[in-house]
Amino acid sequence: MEDDPSVLSYFQQLLEAEGYVVLCARSAAQAAVLLRQVDVALAVVDYRLPDGAGIEVVQGVRQANPDAESIIVTGYGTSDVVAKSLDEGVFSFLNKPIERQTLLAYCRRALRLYQLKRENTHLHQNMQKYADELMLRNLEIDAISRIAALASVQRDLKNGREGEALDVVRDTLNADAVLLFSLAGADGEFLLRNHRGLTGPEEAQLARLDAFLGLLGRVASRRRIVASENTISLPIGYPPQSKDPAETPDLKVTLGCPLASKGRLLGVLLAAYRLPRPIGQAQRLLMASMGRHLSIAMENVLLSEMVAVDALTSLYNRSYFDRRLAQELYRAGRHGHPVALCLTDVDRFEALGGSLGPFFGDRILQGVSGCLQLLLRRSDIAARYGTGEMAIVLPETGVEGAKRVAEKFRQAVEEMRIQPEGEEKQPEAGRVTVSVGLSCFPAPGESPETIVRQADEALSRAKGGGENRVVCFGE
Repeated sequence: MEDDPSVLSYFQQLLEAEGYVVLCARSAAQAAVLLRQVDVALAVVDYRLPDGAGIEVVQGVRQANPDAESIIVTGYGTSDVVAKSLDEGVFSFLNKPIERQTLLAYCRRALRLYQLKRENTHLHQNMQKYADELMLRNLEIDAISRIAALASVQRDLKNGREGEALDVVRDTLNADAVLLFSLAGADGEFLLRNHRGLTGPEEAQLARLDAFLGLLGRVASRRRIVASENTISLPIGYPPQSKDPAETPDLKVTLGCPLASKGRLLGVLLAAYRLPRPIGQAQRLLMASMGRHLSIAMENVLLSEMVAVDALTSLYNRSYFDRRLAQELYRAGRHGHPVALCLTDVDRFEALGGSLGPFFGDRILQGVSGCLQLLLRRSDIAARYGTGEMAIVLPETGVEGAKRVAEKFRQAVEEMRIQPEGEEKQPEAGRVTVSVGLSCFPAPGESPETIVRQADEALSRAKGGGENRVVCFGE
């Protein structure tokens, strides 16, 4: 940048001969235009320009490119001018006339310093990138190790350590809340299996959601991570049969990850934030990694539940029933929902088996369990409880609802006919009946032992009152 055409031409020819790309300006205004158009590495600037001071141009160069270098040239150099130039960070100050080799030497040194600055900036950026990647990898390894340790014993994951796994997810993603939804089979519903960080009203709103709507529905259909940075436009989900989304106004941002194994969707892991924030690639990668390992843990739980099935009736066994009853009572207490327990026994089962043989008894149990399974929802739990006894847990079902289910079951069994093999069909020969005892939470039962004892007392009254009937405890 030089206002004297002859000096400007001299500088241009000299530097172009060395292989540099040279752009020329004769005023501060022209220099400002060039700085907006190109990235300048070195500016050789006359201290005095027609429309301003060269120092102002140097400042513009630094603003456009902080790594750029500047050389001030002048024919009126004084100590004050030199000091002011150096204070502005110029590489050097040269007095005219300038020897050819002197100018080239200073330009080479300035450009070398510029190159070193650029390399240092690039190196620093790479180091920061590698540091970020290393931190992300360490977070991932730590989270996976902790989840794997919690899920290493399947029973531990089912007996409460599932919540500890959610704590790991919450800490790793720095989330305000983490939710674990399980898919309730063909009902098309997600059940809130566990969570960390929700308020009571939020937990009630999200307890049961449609599997095809909202962010949960999008995660389920796409089978990949979905983020919502505005839960008003993309809410978490919708309660079944509702046109309005679940009300969670304080959860501003959500990130959902599908939990799947062998092509089967098991549920959704969801992280939520109470303040607006962007969801970056790091959060997505961490969520995907933790989701994969939680999917394996959930699959292990499902496999262990398969082992808990009674081979004869295809119902759950007694030990599995005991665990699930405790879980449902705990969930009912937290959500304020009722839960009902039915204990049923085949009337005169031992006499039937004794007169017609054990294989006939097996056929009776299979027929009775078949009637039972046709009546139950996906969320209900049916188990073989004793020799001829079966137990049914009905979540979110009060006394009247449980009575209707029990009565339908009793009638279905009564209408069933199981003929002994090798005998002619006789209307009464294959007649089977059951007695049913009911108890409900939250009243009167308060613990698994209490509700089972009360249902058993009701069952004894049903059998003692003539069999083939339904009796509710306390009535």
